[in-house]
Amino acid sequence: MVHPSLILRSLRLTLFTKSNCGLCITAKEAVANFRKANNEIQYNEVDIFGPGNEKWHDAYVFDVPVLHLEKNNGSKILKLMHRFTEDDIASKAKEI
Repeated sequence: MVHPSLILRSLRLTLFTKSNCGLCITAKEAVANFRKANNEIQYNEVDIFGPGNEKWHDAYVFDVPVLHLEKNNGSKILKLMHRFTEDDIASKAKEI
């Protein structure tokens, strides 16, 4: 059996967001709290309106915030959308 900390160490979070988004503020807080308890996780934040992010804008313009949880090797990606909590992130991370 793989130790849970090894699983989390191989986890990468990417939060797709935009400015002036109330749900995004709540999502950022949930991610920050999850990361405090799991500080080895890689994290990236993507503003879907930022330069070079047209792909993400087209995919998520009506859905932000969106959180990708993925293995570092990119073999599996799970998503949380709109409203999610720190507990939702932890539960989804166990599925990776």
